[in-house]
Amino acid sequence: MSVIRAEFGDTVRIYYKISFQNGKIYDQKWGDEKGLVLTLGKGLYIKGFEDAVVGMALGDIKKQVIPFYNAFGPKDPLLISTISKTILPHTLSPFLGRVITITAPDGQQVQASIIDIQDKTITLDANPSVANQDLICEIELLEILIEDNFFV
Repeated sequence: MSVIRAEFGDTVRIYYKISFQNGKIYDQKWGDEKGLVLTLGKGLYIKGFEDAVVGMALGDIKKQVIPFYNAFGPKDPLLISTISKTILPHTLSPFLGRVITITAPDGQQVQASIIDIQDKTITLDANPSVANQDLICEIELLEILIEDNFFV
């Protein structure tokens, strides 16, 4: 009897846990009654996450590192800028790691972290905090939805 393995295009049900290298959990549905149902290859989830499920057989448990370029991507240097402290509201006291809301030239509100403070300037990083980080992904394949809508 051949083993059925998950392929791109399959709809699967899984348990998963995604964490950062420091052990902090980003997201999980492990042991949850329903788990997560997803169709592989639709691109609704992190590429490295979907790729990790492909090739798994029913009941397989996999632990895999997802490199940052297959997770949330690298930091964009265009989202790091240095500004004069004089444009800050007087009520704002800057300190390293503080997250502030700034208004982009297009009017969009953006969250940015203060990553450097000098005498007359501060440097802001508007990249997502998850950018440039490898992830550790644990997955258990629970079911594969077959085309006639029958779960195996």
